Amino acid sequence: MDLGVRTSRRAAALSALLLAACAVAASWTASATHAAPAPAHASVATAPGSGTATPRTGLGISAFFVLPAPTVEANERQLREMGADAITFGHRVEPAPRSSFPTEVQRLIGSRTPYAYAGGLSWRPSALRPGDEQVRICWVTWTVTDTGHGTVVVSSDADDRQGALVRAGNALGAKTILGLPAPRAGSQDGVAYLPDTSYLPTLAAFTQRFVVEARAEGADGFYQHVEMPVTDTRTWNPVRQLYASQNASVSRAWPHALVVLSPYLESRRDKAFVTPEQAARGATMLAATAQGTRLVLAPQDGLGTGTTALASDTSTAPGHVAPLESYLQAMRAAVGQRLWVNVELMRPAPGGAAGAREATTRSRVLDQLAAEQPYVSGAVAFIWDDRTRDIGAVRVVDGMAGLSDGFGTTGR
Repeated sequence: MDLGVRTSRRAAALSALLLAACAVAASWTASATHAAPAPAHASVATAPGSGTATPRTGLGISAFFVLPAPTVEANERQLREMGADAITFGHRVEPAPRSSFPTEVQRLIGSRTPYAYAGGLSWRPSALRPGDEQVRICWVTWTVTDTGHGTVVVSSDADDRQGALVRAGNALGAKTILGLPAPRAGSQDGVAYLPDTSYLPTLAAFTQRFVVEARAEGADGFYQHVEMPVTDTRTWNPVRQLYASQNASVSRAWPHALVVLSPYLESRRDKAFVTPEQAARGATMLAATAQGTRLVLAPQDGLGTGTTALASDTSTAPGHVAPLESYLQAMRAAVGQRLWVNVELMRPAPGGAAGAREATTRSRVLDQLAAEQPYVSGAVAFIWDDRTRDIGAVRVVDGMAGLSDGFGTTGR
């Protein structure tokens, strides 16, 4: 921002202070409101505005993971292209130093312990409660929410991507499944891949308010974006504890609400694999975290990352303990109709660096769906469009036309 030439030192100082405050405000909202790319355009066989996919037999995709666009119109285009419902990723609630907030926000925080929500949220005036306070600095509205266990500070500007997606879904009859708030990575013992559960009461209180607002805006369900493998080992108890706490918060605000879990599978012999029997026990433990919600367990099929293999994958199957079908069969027997699947829309890049991915093909996606159909009640898919890694549905060679289940089908 060019503030121009000032005629006095006092005016220059005031301008500098204003610029600093705006910069701080922008830094808090940038990740939530400006990080996601605009949706690409793909050819998907749907009737405009109807969400009804071209008729086809077999298992279809009910929802895609998406990056919300900044406007209702752009999200409507994305949903029409998908011909399916949308699932978003969540944002973290983390302890934050008081000094990281603008001075006026610090004053509103007072003596309470501050936490920061990394996503942007636009709170309706009717959603504010005694103890909440708001202040507008430049173009950013800061909401200091009282949880009874400290305060969670939320910032928002005019770029409300989550709200724009929900409004687009409401207009078209598509379900929107929003990522829940989650704690920072790193457990109390400092294990990097486990969540910090030391402030679950704060997170639970904020989650309950998040769900109330999302329901009022017209959202249709929620996604637990902290991941774990489908296993029964005690190592992952902090994640199960998080799921149970968050699902209880959801249920208090919205009994029987739809919640989606998408743990991953690992069957490679040269890794810390789990067996189908372990996966079945792990699925049972995950189902037990429902806490009154309508829980859908949609494990990542692992076929896009190579952590699993189909029985028909003769070149790679010997490197795995058991084929994907055996895992799905065991989990289906354990949790019944709660079992869905998350179809990975990518392939391991042959000869590439470890973890490298490339676009998949239509025939491969059809193979995945055909192999998974006997064991699952439905399918979601990762991801609609990820340009940073050149993967996703819009990159599928020969396209995804006719593979979506239409709007409003997730969690039936």
